[in-house]
Amino acid sequence: MKVAMLCKFPSSREAGGVATHTRCLIKHLEEHTHRKLVVYVLSFGEKEQAMNLGKAKVVLMKLHWYYHIFPFLALLRLAREVQKVNPSIIHVQGTNISPYSLYAIFTPLSCKKLVTIHNLSFLERVAQGHLKRNSLRFRLIFQLEKLIIKKSDHVFVGTSRLKNYLIDRFNVESRKITVIFNGVDTGEFNHFLNGEVIRKKYGIKQNDFVLIFAKALVANNGPQFAVRALPQVLEKYPSAKLILVGEGPLKSELVKTAKQLHVFRNTIFTGIIPHEMMKYYLAASDAVVIPSVATHGYEEGCSILMLEGMAMGKPIIASQIGGLKEIIDGREIGILVPQGDSQSIASAVIQIIKDPKYAKTIGEKARKYVTEEMTWSKIVEKTVELYEKLSRNT
Repeated sequence: MKVAMLCKFPSSREAGGVATHTRCLIKHLEEHTHRKLVVYVLSFGEKEQAMNLGKAKVVLMKLHWYYHIFPFLALLRLAREVQKVNPSIIHVQGTNISPYSLYAIFTPLSCKKLVTIHNLSFLERVAQGHLKRNSLRFRLIFQLEKLIIKKSDHVFVGTSRLKNYLIDRFNVESRKITVIFNGVDTGEFNHFLNGEVIRKKYGIKQNDFVLIFAKALVANNGPQFAVRALPQVLEKYPSAKLILVGEGPLKSELVKTAKQLHVFRNTIFTGIIPHEMMKYYLAASDAVVIPSVATHGYEEGCSILMLEGMAMGKPIIASQIGGLKEIIDGREIGILVPQGDSQSIASAVIQIIKDPKYAKTIGEKARKYVTEEMTWSKIVEKTVELYEKLSRNT
């Protein structure tokens, strides 16, 4: 069985949920090559290149500048590479408008088509302020994404909420949708790692409590609420630190807020870091905060940051929305707080600092949960089972 995965092939330095998901899925699919599965990754990049990632075959096509003016040329190039592979299944990562998704829509194919929806891009772009709701561009993207889903033989989604959204708003049949959460490499992200190098780099003392946020600095990810929670924490624990990993349009405002609230000296802005360094930053931290907010119908999905923090036994403080709520609620593996509520975030942080036994308990329960339920081997097993089912029905 040949699978052609169409996606932006992420380098090892790229962070972000979709990049991490794609890289890990490709890496761990090789575990199932004994089941006669051959994976080809077709992607546009900076240069022409063919390589192997484990046992997966990666073909990079040069993204020429004129493809932006004449996108059909990119589609023709992609079509040639797909024809060489002659796959039984095409798996598109994401419904954002790209040569990969457009190819799946407009090219007549005899093979089965599968799409993984990490988030609906028309909602995400509105939430991030890059798209105006009900504008002509919004309606165009909405219709194209709807068409991608309609043309697909099956759809993977990361949360039950997203599945229900597709059923209610796009009239997609329930049997056509499978909920598969993100995974985490519990061997790479483990509680034995030492974060002293990171602490020394930023002058963090051994007994200083460290809260970490590691996502794009955009409003819907809620870093502003983490910063605003810091004054209340520092009243009781003056040496506490907040590490903000990432970049984004909100950075200058966050710096300004930190200075106005007199917490700038306790706030560390790292910029973007390579994903392979994330485990060391988590090791250097005492708790992870994910203060995302629902915006224009967009909600946080199954956060990879959350899973990585759990795998390392860190207490998670997360907004009570979307995939965050779906994973944590009722399992005692994290602390859920109302979205946009800095005071509740501060109270949760203070609770963790005051009660180390409680913090350790929820961290251990979280690690046990992801080790049993959210490893990449389990995610890949479910993925391959669907590949085989689709292949049989070709």
